[in-house]
Amino acid sequence: MAATVALGAAVFPSLSNARGSAPDQAPPHIMPVAAQRSIDGRINSLHQRLGITPGQESLWQPVAQVMRDNANAMESLRKARSDHANDMSAMGDLHSYGEVTNVHADGVKKLTTAFQPLYDKMSDT
Repeated sequence: MAATVALGAAVFPSLSNARGSAPDQAPPHIMPVAAQRSIDGRINSLHQRLGITPGQESLWQPVAQVMRDNANAMESLRKARSDHANDMSAMGDLHSYGEVTNVHADGVKKLTTAFQPLYDKMSDT
């Protein structure tokens, strides 16, 4: 149970600044360096908090990759929302937010699928 709570809390970056300014003008498919460090930090922290053993490492790697992929997808959406914050209509904003929630939900599904084999091999202690 603690593993599930830790995983859920560490997975997705906040979109609270989704409509804020975007000082980093990297292409939308490239995660800014600070965001990449942030996801790598979350992955490393979660690796430690879950106590991943050498025997579980091959099961952990797909989880870490899905976390990176999800973060990249969310960062692309954050950047797109930020780039269009000043010219987005209310309907455009709602559609954009709907896309964010759909991508987030898809990411949770992907993470659940990746995490299940690892979770099945984890002990309760």
